[in-house]
Amino acid sequence: MIKIILILLLIILIIFLIALLFAIWLFKDFKFDEYFHKDLFLLPDCNFRSIVKNSIFHIFEEVSGEDPIWYIAKRTSLDGIHFSDRSESLLERSDFDRCGQADPTVIIENIWRMYFDALTEDHVWDRIGLALSTNGESWVKYGPILRRGGNGSWDDKSIHHPVIIKHEDIYYLFYSGSSHRDKHIIRSIGLATSKDGIHFIKHLKNPLLIPGPDWDKNYVRPSRPFQINDLWYMLYWGYNGKYRSIGLATSNDLITWTKWGKLIENATASDVIVEWDDIGVWYTVFTSPNKNSLNYKNFNLSQILKK
Repeated sequence: MIKIILILLLIILIIFLIALLFAIWLFKDFKFDEYFHKDLFLLPDCNFRSIVKNSIFHIFEEVSGEDPIWYIAKRTSLDGIHFSDRSESLLERSDFDRCGQADPTVIIENIWRMYFDALTEDHVWDRIGLALSTNGESWVKYGPILRRGGNGSWDDKSIHHPVIIKHEDIYYLFYSGSSHRDKHIIRSIGLATSKDGIHFIKHLKNPLLIPGPDWDKNYVRPSRPFQINDLWYMLYWGYNGKYRSIGLATSNDLITWTKWGKLIENATASDVIVEWDDIGVWYTVFTSPNKNSLNYKNFNLSQILKK
């Protein structure tokens, strides 16, 4: 009897070793500290937004074309590495977005909500639109839910780059707004809030994050904030007229933000994974006007905030 048990244990051990060797071979190209973390927070990239639902990765892309100039498509993946072919345009065009739709940001509750840039016939990023879906595949446009400001306001030239989160039953829609300053177009980050995800009110303290004197002097663009303990973090884009870079800002209330400087030079933020106060950032580096590469870097937030 003991001999039979030992033989069974040996067989189980052999099967385990074979499975382990197969797993090692299967994931030989993975860097485990980059891919397996407690929580996954996904932030926008310049041409795609990601979200996970029922263990399926959904990437919503803005695609450059001729007519329309921009449209939104989607890819899916079971492992976050191998993605399906790009879909056709997800949204029909209407009067307020006749020349294009871009910068999709999606939140899933009982329904899927997609907020996006709308390009008018006059080629102005004039409004932010909303589309709804029950499955992430078929979408119905609700229409515009936010417009650029009136003459003289901080967002009177354009509004775009929406980023949506929901916190304590309030929808927070961060976005970029642009205006003229000293004969230059300056883009700042503002906020609009809503109780139903449809009717938004711009915050009285807008803009919440403005360009600085150096590496982000022309342009700041939001990414989706993520919360660790009681502190909110945002990896925002900065632009100085020549290079894009990634900076860090923090907030206790999603309204008042403190900048902590530049994290990565000549890059834009892509996806972020978070475990406690360690964050891993996938980011895009622009190697030439028409080429870029995807990279990864890890940061310890506590160490950054001590500087």
